[in-house]
Amino acid sequence: MDNRNNNIFSFLGSSTRRDALKLSALGVFGLLGLRPAQKAEAADLSGLGNAASRGDGNKKAPDHGVRVTERPKDYITSKGLKVDREIVNITDLKFQLNGRDLGQHLVVMPQKMGGGVNVLDLATGRSLASLWYWNYGDYNPISHHIQAFPSKNPYQEFEFINSCQGGMNSLIYGMPTPVTDPPEGFNMYRIRFNGDILELEENISETTGLGLGVHTTICPLDAKSYCISDGQKDIFAWFDRASTRVKQAFRYDWVGRSSTLADNWLKGGTLRINRIKPDQSTGLFDLRGTKGIKIN
Repeated sequence: MDNRNNNIFSFLGSSTRRDALKLSALGVFGLLGLRPAQKAEAADLSGLGNAASRGDGNKKAPDHGVRVTERPKDYITSKGLKVDREIVNITDLKFQLNGRDLGQHLVVMPQKMGGGVNVLDLATGRSLASLWYWNYGDYNPISHHIQAFPSKNPYQEFEFINSCQGGMNSLIYGMPTPVTDPPEGFNMYRIRFNGDILELEENISETTGLGLGVHTTICPLDAKSYCISDGQKDIFAWFDRASTRVKQAFRYDWVGRSSTLADNWLKGGTLRINRIKPDQSTGLFDLRGTKGIKIN
């Protein structure tokens, strides 16, 4: 140990507790060090999408967030990972609503502007697992509608679909923020609860080229397919669960007799429904992010 270090330890040994706390704070903020400050290196932004060059709010944002198929190893979760959430005397902390038990059921709750989802056990009121899309590269994930597939024992495993809005929707609540040009978002995620944690299995928007952020419905007949629609784009899509292939997709357009918004619906008009198909060369739709929205 050199003399400089000896001097510092000697000073600490003769200082008061308050002085030590002050030094700790200085260390946290980088104001106390044992070696000269090093020159900061520029961040490598080569792996970012085109959105990195658009607007102050997008300098570090990929084009459309999560890219599971492009970098699959980034999203692998160890199957052996176990999370111990044991609570002592859990029976004394029974969760009730208006004095009534809600039974042994799980509910998946979207966080909306929180950008993720929680799995809540209604029998105990405990959150069993959480996931945030921010951590996976989606920088405008307005977690919206959720539908879960049937499971024999959801406490052990189940799968669900979560649609997320994006774009200027993040600014409609009037919350103070320096963001003026939010990332596009509009991703749809397939998530699996493995009994311990939530696993992000697929970004459906990436797989299909469709970005829809609202209503989700599991096929009630056999749960082998599901539908997602979006009112800002007026698009409905029907997906095969096993392959994520788009079975059918339609766009809806209302042509009212009146050009005045207040009378546009009341005075009647024509609802046009057109089937839309993916690009034959890529197999993908060209409707990711905010592309195709009528109202932003």
